[in-house]
Amino acid sequence: MTFPTAPSSGVSDKSITLRYDVREEDVVTVREIVESTGFFYPPEVDVAVELVEERLRKGEVSGYFFAFAELDGRTVGYSCYGPIACTASSFDIFWIAIHSDAQRHGMGKWLMSVTEELIFGQGGERIYVETSGREHYLPTRKFYDRCDYLKIAELPEFYGPLDSKVIYLKTRPNAEPPQIPARQDVIPQTGTPPEFEFLLPEFKRLCEIVARLRAPDGCPWDRQQTMKTIKPYTLEETYELLEAIDADDNEAICEELGDVLLQVILDSQIAADEQRFLLTDVVRRIADKMVRRHPHVFSNVDAQTTDDVRRNWYAIKQQEKPTRESQLEGIPVALPELARTARITARAAAVGYDFPDRRMLFDKLNEEMQELAVELFESSAIPKVLATVDSEVIPDEPLQPDLKDKAESELGDVLFVLANIGRRWGINPEEALRRSNAKFSRRFQAIEAAMKSEGRSMHDSTLREMEDAYQAAKRREPKQNG
Repeated sequence: MTFPTAPSSGVSDKSITLRYDVREEDVVTVREIVESTGFFYPPEVDVAVELVEERLRKGEVSGYFFAFAELDGRTVGYSCYGPIACTASSFDIFWIAIHSDAQRHGMGKWLMSVTEELIFGQGGERIYVETSGREHYLPTRKFYDRCDYLKIAELPEFYGPLDSKVIYLKTRPNAEPPQIPARQDVIPQTGTPPEFEFLLPEFKRLCEIVARLRAPDGCPWDRQQTMKTIKPYTLEETYELLEAIDADDNEAICEELGDVLLQVILDSQIAADEQRFLLTDVVRRIADKMVRRHPHVFSNVDAQTTDDVRRNWYAIKQQEKPTRESQLEGIPVALPELARTARITARAAAVGYDFPDRRMLFDKLNEEMQELAVELFESSAIPKVLATVDSEVIPDEPLQPDLKDKAESELGDVLFVLANIGRRWGINPEEALRRSNAKFSRRFQAIEAAMKSEGRSMHDSTLREMEDAYQAAKRREPKQNG
């Protein structure tokens, strides 16, 4: 059997090599790789290490085979696979992980393809992968989708209440997959447009596919859609794009950008079918707008800083929409409220209504916190109570309706100032909150996994035990994740 020795496609870095021998240091390396992702629960990390240890003890008779990806001599990714006991031609990919430092350029998908090549080279006919059906594992399921695995089964309650085991399958291809050009061959220099010789036929094909789906003999679902019914999907695809960007996964970003582009083309096709406007109008109008609002690039207006650009942008925008009576008109009411706050304060700042020194906002924050304290504690002094889990539990008492209304107003003022602070420091408050939500969810699920590994439920655990598990999960995460 011939083993691949270097990336054959998809990854352009010539310093990436492959090895297949398992070494003692891989016990530590594999743990570091899996923990660096910040994704897997502690028991899962232990299982990954156990497979390496078993291979070291038993050699190939253990049934586990490994492929390690090395970048400049450092192991940054690995996969582990083995045959399924019931048949000689079926294999299971038990593990595939890329260190967080190297999770880009489609390296995960490339390593999966290398593993598949090894399996098919050993006479494998079928490859199975599996994961949990929980929301936490949605990125894994999407990864298998991108690698062209077919979901064949979902076993409810397999891993416990409200969880399931999802199984995917890939069979041996009839022909070799096409080679993907190296990245430097397909990505142009900065500031140059794509090769239209290749882009335009693909864009034309996508438009024709969407039109065909909307035709009288096309897809019943697509034919029924209107601009209003398609709105939730547009929002969902946008959020999925944000998740892919956060993961710094180029394969996922490319796929999700395609889904967003599909929404634009489908909306435009619906508009054309309803005789509103054409996709051509959409493209022409946005091109005209970008030229019009960048006179410092396409004309002779001077703008040396981003603040100059922003002022010019708002001034031009005001000229374009002279019927607006307020600077705040045109801000979408459907925006999340923190994002709306940032937009509202930015519009006010565009005409000079802003604190002269951004540090003043912290004085304003203290003022708003004191006003909230008056409603909650009947004094502007906030009680000093240390944040610790080692204290008596004091039940929350509900606020009276009139007091709740006042406190809600004051809390809104606090959040308003916080969003304004984010804007003045160039921090997107909505993005900041989204990251904190994801971080807490990840660590809380680590608590659940830790309790489950000990045979207990969350209800059977003390607050101190849960907090210790939370802090342990926090320590395992890469430093940049906070």
